[in-house]
Order: sequence, then C-alpha cells, then structure tokens
Amino acid sequence: MRYKYYHNQIAKTLRFIVEPHRKILFIGSLESNPFPLKTYPKVELVDESFENYKPKDKFDYIVLSGALGKSSDMLQMLKNLQAACHPSTRIIVYQHNHLWQGFLSLLESLGIKKKEGIQN
Repeated sequence: MRYKYYHNQIAKTLRFIVEPHRKILFIGSLESNPFPLKTYPKVELVDESFENYKPKDKFDYIVLSGALGKSSDMLQMLKNLQAACHPSTRIIVYQHNHLWQGFLSLLESLGIKKKEGIQN
C-alpha cells in the first residue's frame, strides 16, 4: 500500500487513544481501517458524503479523520452526529494543521503522503 508509514503512524496513535472492544464510528478518508477487527470488532466506516450521513446507532468513539476539512457543511455533519452520541461518547478530531504545511508538502513530493485537496 502506498503511504504505508504515514497511515501506520495514524493507526498507531488512534489505537493508543481508543480503548479495545468499544463501538467506533470512523468518518474519514484513510485508505485502510486503522482498527484491527480482532481488537475492535465494532467499527463502522463512513468515507463519503459526511454531511449527509445519519447514524442509526450510538457509539463510544467517533473519529473524524479529515472529515471536517472536506465537508461542504460542517455544522450539518456535526448536528447529524449528535444522534450517535451518548453521555460518555468521545469525539476524536484528526485534521490537517496549516502549521505543518511545509513538512506535509515535502512528504507529498517524496510520495510518502497522498496529496490533499483544498480544506475548509
């Protein structure tokens, strides 16, 4: 898989934060599922039309991987996600940071990271 190191680092960080055997909603554009199904058997993946997604269940963790920057209507997406939350739901936002732009551009030019589109 291209960009293997980059995606492995993201997956490693998310697995450190998210407790095993919890119900997870992953919204974003990782090329592969960062949660191994043996440890995280309850993962729902949403990779397009973020603002139109209407969850039918409650989740322990909601991971937004670049979804805020790629959504055409962030407010609507967050309103829809409110239905997926219970009082102890944790939302993890993994988003592009412009302070890292120079480094990310270097990784993109070296082929280590996939080129990103325009972010909100």
